[in-house]
Amino acid sequence: MGYNGQIICAKEYRLRDIFETKFEYFIPSYQRPYAWTVEETETLFDNLYEGFKTKEKMYFLGTVVLIKTEGNPHAEVVDGQQRLTTLSIFVACLISTIKNPSKNRHC
Repeated sequence: MGYNGQIICAKEYRLRDIFETKFEYFIPSYQRPYAWTVEETETLFDNLYEGFKTKEKMYFLGTVVLIKTEGNPHAEVVDGQQRLTTLSIFVACLISTIKNPSKNRHC
């Protein structure tokens, strides 16, 4: 048994899957604020790039722990908030740059 008597279930997801509509992330108030610096961000992107270069089917980028009910998109982030937030910022910048390449020099 796990949190509040619920069963704990571990799943692997592709990076693109974590940004689908089946996840709506909620950062609880007890979590520390976003605090990553350029150093941690570069390490994450270096690891992401290394995974891309290996051309392996799966590459472990890190753990994100959520409290989530199956079928409900609300997902409380218990662990991995810094990594998830950094990836979200990166994806938002990519989308914005692709849509408006001349207007997005801040990303």
